[in-house]
Amino acid sequence: MELRQLSPADIEPTIELMVLLNPQCPSTELRERYLHILERHAADYHCIGCWSDGQLIGLSGAWIMTKVWCGKYLEVDHLIVHPSQRLRGAASMMLQHWQGVATAEQCNIVVLDSYTSNFDSHRLYHNCLLYTSDAADEED
Repeated sequence: MELRQLSPADIEPTIELMVLLNPQCPSTELRERYLHILERHAADYHCIGCWSDGQLIGLSGAWIMTKVWCGKYLEVDHLIVHPSQRLRGAASMMLQHWQGVATAEQCNIVVLDSYTSNFDSHRLYHNCLLYTSDAADEED
């Protein structure tokens, strides 16, 4: 598996995966939203894809922004892995990538945006990011 930045050229497989996380939203609307973000927010929004054997099996987007209360932060906005490709490490790989980006960008915190009903994602985020955070605390 390999990670790389997604581009507008990857729009078809990107939208196919986004529909899995947002089945209530028409794919045409997801496409419009995604292209709008790429066009208007390219400096703040980043989206990576996880590829295996030439297929996009997962993707994750993140925002790097600044808030008054915390300063510079990285927000993982979505993380999607195709159901047939889960438990292969793609999600963990993407979260580790974002943790590295947050460190390189000197972000003060990493925040997670997930549907409240998506308990599997909460567990994944908690395990991956808290483990990284705890390990860093132990080294101090």
